[in-house]
Amino acid sequence: MRVAFNTLGCRLNQFETEGMRHRVGEAAYETVPFEDEAEVYVINSCAVTARAEQKCRQLARSIRRRRPQARVVIAGCYAQLSSQRLMQSGEIDAVLGNEEKRNLDAYLERIVAGEAVQEAAPYRRGAKMASEWIDDFGAFSRATLKVQEGCDLRCSFCTIWKARGPSRSRVAREVVQQAQRLALAGYEEIVLAGVHLGHYGRDLQPATSLSELLDMLLELVHEGVRFRLSSIDPSEVDLPLARRLIEEPRLCRYLHLPLQSGSDSVLSRMRRNYQVQEYAGLVRDISAIDPGFGFGVDLITGFPGESDEEFSDTLDLMRRLPVSFYHVFRYSEREGSAAERLPGKVPGSVAARRSELLRALGREKKRDFLARHAGSIYDGVVESTAGSGGEREIMLDDYATLLAPVDASLERRRVRVRADNVDVRGLLHGTLLHATEGSAA
Repeated sequence: MRVAFNTLGCRLNQFETEGMRHRVGEAAYETVPFEDEAEVYVINSCAVTARAEQKCRQLARSIRRRRPQARVVIAGCYAQLSSQRLMQSGEIDAVLGNEEKRNLDAYLERIVAGEAVQEAAPYRRGAKMASEWIDDFGAFSRATLKVQEGCDLRCSFCTIWKARGPSRSRVAREVVQQAQRLALAGYEEIVLAGVHLGHYGRDLQPATSLSELLDMLLELVHEGVRFRLSSIDPSEVDLPLARRLIEEPRLCRYLHLPLQSGSDSVLSRMRRNYQVQEYAGLVRDISAIDPGFGFGVDLITGFPGESDEEFSDTLDLMRRLPVSFYHVFRYSEREGSAAERLPGKVPGSVAARRSELLRALGREKKRDFLARHAGSIYDGVVESTAGSGGEREIMLDDYATLLAPVDASLERRRVRVRADNVDVRGLLHGTLLHATEGSAA
């Protein structure tokens, strides 16, 4: 039996798809690319926006047209939140929630036999994080390692806490073992990911922390591997953690800090647990220590009630802060969220115009950030993506992408590069100096 996978959404989904692929392979099923012919097609879905759900349905329909006899499985967050609706659509053969998808191999025979499988049980109180193991990270040059699952926050625009359950952590020993396996597979950057990463370890016995996990990884995983933190709530970052990222060569000098809005009144309606002054102070304090530190941000436009003045507060704040990587989203109403009941719906055209203003500013800030790299030496990881003229993408520790002529044999490897210039398209180019010593593979 051939099984094909497609992943939508976040880094956690990428890790979980590799976990499903691993389990299916252990069960002696064949995994094939999503474009190839297969008996079962699995879409690991996202439900963070209506657009993500629409893309999932479109993929399912395209499979049905291309391979009418194949079985279509929707797994993950969309399945967890909307299992009944998906099954009633007549386009889906099976839905598996976030817990059930980890045992995909146990459902395959039933699915292929034509049974309509709908399994997406609610989360139990006190649930523990499941152990998932992978030996490879597919076509990616940098591996993601899920260390935390679920969320105890209740942001008014979000329903992911329903889709993924309460916050829970993977025990540090298993995190280290999984990182060691990825190191042996040749990965020299591992991204530590979670829904609520800053909560890592609080539920474990004895309790631990993200900083203590970093201690173990740096001590016990091959010295050729560097680590990057994925998105983390700004209220859970302090200067000691930031100094660690700056001073430790094996930790990346980058933080993705979701802001969502630069207006305190909007943040209050969103039920975010920080204010603008706190966020801005944190970014400025870190930049004062290391002016080259990389920052990414999530921003939502068109949140219910967002006035022109509130949006101007966001735009003005972004002009002032040294943030260079923008992820801008138009507000997407989520069924069952607290924000669904808020008055003051913002017209889509207004939200779209505000989004484009922020994206334009983001492009300008990113170009300026990249230009400041010229003449300096950086640590990077060679990506699988090839540019024009024989160049390949290299991910620098501050999240900047540099293009340089690099042999394909160095993919996944850490290298030292010199940044040279930014071209008219806003792309950073550079020169390979050498690969780092002490490869993990």
